[in-house]
Amino acid sequence: MANPAPVNVAFITSHPTQYHSPFFRVLSREPGIDLTVCYCRDFGIGKTSLDPGFGTRISWDLPLLEGYRHIFFSNFSPRPGSGLAGQFNPGLIRWLLAERPDLVILHGWMTATNWMAAAACRAAGIPLILKGEGDLRRARGAWRKSLRRAPLRFLTATAAAGLYSCSANRDYLASLGIPPDRLFFFPCAVDNEFFRRQAAAPPEEPPLRRELGLDPGTVIVLFSGKLIPRKRPLDLLAAFNRARFRSPAALVFLGDGQLRAEIETGAEDSPGPVVVTGFVNQSGIGRYYREADIFVLPSEWDPSPKAVNEAMNFSLPLLLSDGVGTARDLVRPEANGFVFPAGDVGRLRELLETLAEDPDRRRRMGAESAGIVADWSYENEAAGTAAAVARAREGRR
Repeated sequence: MANPAPVNVAFITSHPTQYHSPFFRVLSREPGIDLTVCYCRDFGIGKTSLDPGFGTRISWDLPLLEGYRHIFFSNFSPRPGSGLAGQFNPGLIRWLLAERPDLVILHGWMTATNWMAAAACRAAGIPLILKGEGDLRRARGAWRKSLRRAPLRFLTATAAAGLYSCSANRDYLASLGIPPDRLFFFPCAVDNEFFRRQAAAPPEEPPLRRELGLDPGTVIVLFSGKLIPRKRPLDLLAAFNRARFRSPAALVFLGDGQLRAEIETGAEDSPGPVVVTGFVNQSGIGRYYREADIFVLPSEWDPSPKAVNEAMNFSLPLLLSDGVGTARDLVRPEANGFVFPAGDVGRLRELLETLAEDPDRRRRMGAESAGIVADWSYENEAAGTAAAVARAREGRR
């Protein structure tokens, strides 16, 4: 008996990223799926592009377009971005209606193009799978929540399936009306193999600690991400400044952004060195993770920050706020880290002191982190996607 024809899947997303492109290569190898990735912007590809969060122009130093079929569609927005008016791609809609793929996966619903694509799928009878990374904990007024959720419920009512990145995201999609039997796990993943190769790389000369002017035994507390208000890097600085460390400690902010100057000013009274690296591209971030001892992310709201997975691949213990969407999945309290209330600087200070003085505990926790994150892989993302595709196709028959 001949194998059935592969399912033509169009995956609509904003722009190439260092996290999704390796996944598309894996999904392209999935039996039974014929993948085309539809991009709405060329941000970060072959040129420097302004990233408002980092506050600088960037161009990723990894191959983001190799190993899978993709199409860029012209974006006619006067202010390209991720908001409603940031993407307007009529050519994509014409392509959908002309090519009529068997199924469409829509990443997000924040842009005009996303809503036009959903309408085109409904008009053409093309099954739609939704993938979003929101959760129920983002602070909003009741009227804003109501206005936002009403159209989303209309959208999710027509979805053949949904892909969720963590348990908080699953709860959010379920609250919008997608039944449990149409929700499939798409773990928030990074390229584990890429980061584990960096973790296992031989020590560099000169060592990072020497380059940063730190003593060999200094405990390095690491934050990685954009220095923006919702990630609350100033909370970490405040906790570090108040901490009473028994041995030398340093705080490294791996990233850049609008709060950089305030961090550098606030570091003047710190008990140890505070370093702000500025933007560091993917090929260079491993040296910071490899030398770190504790990873901290104190965000107010952060649905699925990939820096957490990166840190786990380097066997780091985690201190995450309860504003981090993946915290309840990736942190096993006291086994590989702790979760603290967002904004609770006092509790964060206590946890920093606890881990800084116990290297054996940090090593045990770090090993646990590495074991947990192994299952959060591109292969499991592809498996979840394949299961959602099969469910969507089954529902159509």
